[in-house]
Amino acid sequence: PAAAPATGNEASHSMAGLLAAMPKETQSFVAMKDVGEVAAKAGAFAKRTGINLPLDQPSIVELATLRARVQAGLPPRGAAAVVYLDGEAYKDRNTLFLLPISSPDTFVEYASAKEVEAGLYQIGSDNDVRFLTFRDRYAIFSTSIRTARSVRDGQFGEPPDLSPSRLATAKASDIYAHVDLHRTLASRRDSSERFRKAVATKIVGDPTLQDYSKLLLGYMVAINELFEQLDALDIGLTFHSDDLAVSLAVKFADEGSIATALETLGSVTSEGLRWLPLDRPVVSTGSVALNPEAVKLAAVRFVDFVMQSSPQSQKSVQPKTREDTIKNVGELMDQMTGEMATMSILPDPASGAAEAGVTVMGIRDKDKFAAAVEGLFGNLQRVGNEVGSRVAVSYLKDQERYRDVVVNYIKPLITFTSKQHQELFDERAKKVYGPDGFLY
Repeated sequence: PAAAPATGNEASHSMAGLLAAMPKETQSFVAMKDVGEVAAKAGAFAKRTGINLPLDQPSIVELATLRARVQAGLPPRGAAAVVYLDGEAYKDRNTLFLLPISSPDTFVEYASAKEVEAGLYQIGSDNDVRFLTFRDRYAIFSTSIRTARSVRDGQFGEPPDLSPSRLATAKASDIYAHVDLHRTLASRRDSSERFRKAVATKIVGDPTLQDYSKLLLGYMVAINELFEQLDALDIGLTFHSDDLAVSLAVKFADEGSIATALETLGSVTSEGLRWLPLDRPVVSTGSVALNPEAVKLAAVRFVDFVMQSSPQSQKSVQPKTREDTIKNVGELMDQMTGEMATMSILPDPASGAAEAGVTVMGIRDKDKFAAAVEGLFGNLQRVGNEVGSRVAVSYLKDQERYRDVVVNYIKPLITFTSKQHQELFDERAKKVYGPDGFLY
């Protein structure tokens, strides 16, 4: 038989039941509330939107056949997960599969599982063996008998690393992934360090990259520092009749500089949403109230970093240009209240654009703000000219009016090595962005 009789115990096969059956040593996991239901929802979503997601396993049986090499003794519906234990403790044998079952006895009978120790079973033969143990109404599979034995003898329960809000989101999601970035990266620190050293050696030793070596090595250091600041990443997907809800949470290390900066930067608020045209087909919205002084400091540091990180910046960006640009950034930030709202909306399908965006910012004085913007973009053009950049930004004032509102343009200018490439880019930009081309 391909499937065991259904028992009707839907609660234990829910996402909440699945999370409760996970080993306490779980470090990361990807969980699916109901394999068949999610596949059906994803198929309907693809028909409505044209976006195909790789979620085509129609039942637990097909998924189990692919992942756990088991073809019998499973109900057709229920939650399932791939779980990763501590990579440092378990090395390359830290992967588990959790699959729903009607009952341990029924599964053992239908799957012809052989008990090799008390509470520890084996299925398969030769080089395709799986070991398993049970928790509630779930079978937990591993390719390693040592891992399966450790799981059997260990504790179970909801992953302790999940905060109450993320746990609630996980239980409500169709698909949920949690990655303990801190411990995952720690388990791969040695191999990552060897890779970084090899890349650094290649950059320094390659004469074609000599002008860019400082920039590339600087980016590598910055990326490494960023990873050190990350603690966990959570993503939840929930399919609705007409849309897909995505929940994304990033947790930074408690004592890290990013977490400290975020605490002083501001907070999420719904106040700014009143400014947005929410009658349009919405992809995403967001509204924040930021600390203006913290934003000013971050903006000044970012612009200064960009200017100094250009490969030719040390010999090309003039001190006066750098000073004027940083001053303009400060003046611009002084005119911002810190209130900001943004949204992504579905564009005209004929445009070919992936999305269209609207951002609204609170300002103190529109004339001073406009003057600061004009001065900043003028100085950014000076920076581009001094470093020989092929990318510049042109600020065009009072290009049109809409309901007595002055509309200004920000137009990126990209210089190509051939006229053919320039014409091709302009042609494609007009197809995507409209007759004015690449324009804000």
